[in-house]
Amino acid sequence: MRVWVEPSQAAREARRRLGFSSDVFFPPREIFELIEQSDGRLTIIRYPLDLEQTSALIACARDRYVILIDSAKTLGRQVFSLAHEYAHYIEHKEHMGGPERIKSNPKVECWANAFATEFLMPREAIERWLAFHRTSRRDEAMSLLDFLRLQQAMGVSFEAALNRLNELRLIRTAQYDEWKTFSPVRMADKFGLPLDLYRPDRAVKIPEEYRGLWIEAYEAGKASFRRLEEALKLIGVDARSIEGLDTSVGIEDVT
Repeated sequence: MRVWVEPSQAAREARRRLGFSSDVFFPPREIFELIEQSDGRLTIIRYPLDLEQTSALIACARDRYVILIDSAKTLGRQVFSLAHEYAHYIEHKEHMGGPERIKSNPKVECWANAFATEFLMPREAIERWLAFHRTSRRDEAMSLLDFLRLQQAMGVSFEAALNRLNELRLIRTAQYDEWKTFSPVRMADKFGLPLDLYRPDRAVKIPEEYRGLWIEAYEAGKASFRRLEEALKLIGVDARSIEGLDTSVGIEDVT
């Protein structure tokens, strides 16, 4: 049985490979490109799927890995979901066979969450930010304004940042209990802070090869024409308008 690397160690190593030390935060709006450009086998797709049960998933097809992010979720949640799925890619990809999502396992999911937390919100980076940017006095409890500014510097959701600071004992229990009842949009707006992390950006980022891979799968008998139509509709392509495409070769849908 394989022994996994400790998640904080794996996260620090992953940050180093991306060229970031543990005392700085990632540029939150660039992290999607940073991760994708670091490995030619990894593709990140963002699309407003409006999923109910999940925010993201990772899949394997041939020698390629795809992380699918639901951009109908808030931007802050998308960032954490990306880091979570990237954890699976780094540590668990040998267990992924075919176009299936990695099998759900509580220990695996906890590992990925711990990795994502350390990857995006390392203690050293938080302490450095507080040393240079905190406006409340060091002998006082952290102010809500300082917390919100720190959360936005990390580029994660209000909930993820609140849980991390509570875990590190950088806020008081009473603050944690009170702030988790707040509306982050209302609080950020009150202080005149940007609101983009608290809203879906509904980004559409689909790689150029997406169209060709689906057509290839259809012509190889691995996808029905209905599935092909649905997949290409996401990028505004009418499958019936593709010149030379035989609409009779695909497999039948299982009903």
